[in-house]
Order: sequence, then structure tokens, then C-alpha cells
Amino acid sequence: MKTKNQIIGKRGEDEACSFLVGQGHRIVRRNWRWGHLEVDVITLKDRVLHIVEVKTRSGGAMAPPESKVDAAKRRRLVRAANAFLG
Repeated sequence: MKTKNQIIGKRGEDEACSFLVGQGHRIVRRNWRWGHLEVDVITLKDRVLHIVEVKTRSGGAMAPPESKVDAAKRRRLVRAANAFLG
């Protein structure tokens, strides 16, 4: 059984993908994993690959989304992107 956070996270990823497709992106992969690294969404638009970290909140104070991705997470995303590109 999925937790409340997993359900909210999946809903957020679904909404993010719908938004990105509406902006002309093609979804390449979702929840791509390599070892302990994960990328929520990988898209392609105009021959540019986009690595997307989705942050979903169900309420409370809103802060800029980028404030929720710290330096360690950014480093993991870069490593994951490099692994994806092979």
C-alpha cells in the first residue's frame, strides 16, 4: 500500500509531466534509477535533454521550489544525468 506522501508525489509528477508535454516536451523516462540515484522526469524538447526534479507539497507555506533542492541533491542529479547520458 502506498503512503500518503507517495500518492501526493505521484500526483505531482503526473501534473508536472502534463505541464511539460503541454509546453512541447517529450517524456523520455520517469523515475529513472541508476544505483542509488534517481531522476523524477527526463524530457526532450528542441534537441535539449531536461532533467527534472519534481517537488510536490500538499499545503503549508510556499517557498520557491528551487529552495527545496539543496547542493547535495543537485550533485546527485548531475551524477544521474551523466550516468543516463552514458
